[in-house]
Amino acid sequence: MSSHHKISTYSSKSKMETTNLMIVGVQKQFTAKFIAQLFWNQHIAMVRTVTLIPYLDDNSEIYNIAYITLIDYCDSEIAYNFIRKLKTKNLAKIVYQDDDTWNVTLNTHNNGQLVLDRFTTIFSKHSYDTIDANVTLRPHQQHFKLNHNHKKIC
Repeated sequence: MSSHHKISTYSSKSKMETTNLMIVGVQKQFTAKFIAQLFWNQHIAMVRTVTLIPYLDDNSEIYNIAYITLIDYCDSEIAYNFIRKLKTKNLAKIVYQDDDTWNVTLNTHNNGQLVLDRFTTIFSKHSYDTIDANVTLRPHQQHFKLNHNHKKIC
């Protein structure tokens, strides 16, 4: 697998429907940067914002709901399958640690957008130049970075 992937060329309607995501049940030790790294390093997408809203579960444990807005999807089979699952089942999974996964759904809250200064981390395309690649990947996956020689590379 190449270390660089093109940004998707999916129709703008298709992207619009799937660029506002939500993950419920994010453990408090996982940061917005960690979540952005997951999407980037797994060849899924480039993240624009992550808003982490804490809540207490039934056992009084602190978790977060992650509201995620994407800049764009990668042009990869992984991203295509991720989008397909979101559109057909409103559920895709992302591996975050070893074999542990989070359920990713379309964000149906707040018209799909939520930015609260204290809880929101904003990522620019340039932040992907320095994003750490310390995410646990499966043996067939690899890390990659933005190639500035090509404007539409992921």
